[in-house]
Amino acid sequence: MDVRLERIFNGDFEGLYDRITSPFRVVISNLTIMRKHKNSNYPNFLYPILGDDFQKDGQIVVVEVDEDEVDSFVEAETEDEAFELVNELHFYELGSVEFGDWEDLGGLLDIDEVKGVKKVYFDCDDYKETTFAVLLYDSGGNFITIFSD
Repeated sequence: MDVRLERIFNGDFEGLYDRITSPFRVVISNLTIMRKHKNSNYPNFLYPILGDDFQKDGQIVVVEVDEDEVDSFVEAETEDEAFELVNELHFYELGSVEFGDWEDLGGLLDIDEVKGVKKVYFDCDDYKETTFAVLLYDSGGNFITIFSD
């Protein structure tokens, strides 16, 4: 055995694996898996629609868009193409709950998704002052974006 390694780990080679992997296990255990997230290069085109048509103060609103339609939008390569495609999207409100009522949100999304959304978007400083949110999903259950204050 290399004397330098022995000095670094004080001869505790059994604990070596735990010391090396424990930071990664902590990160993995703290991750809450959300549904697949579809990223668009142009989510800002969605925000006026979500805000004007679905925003409700003091509420979390869940909105759905047709999966095939949004796939075309997500895959848009240019701003002009995305702008044309966003106008072809059809949005439907699935329901809304009082802001912070995670239990009732579980009636619109499965409980694991609620936990993931809460952890990623609401249990952090960026959303500390948030008073409303619109969560956009496609009809296949994939998360698209969030619009909030």
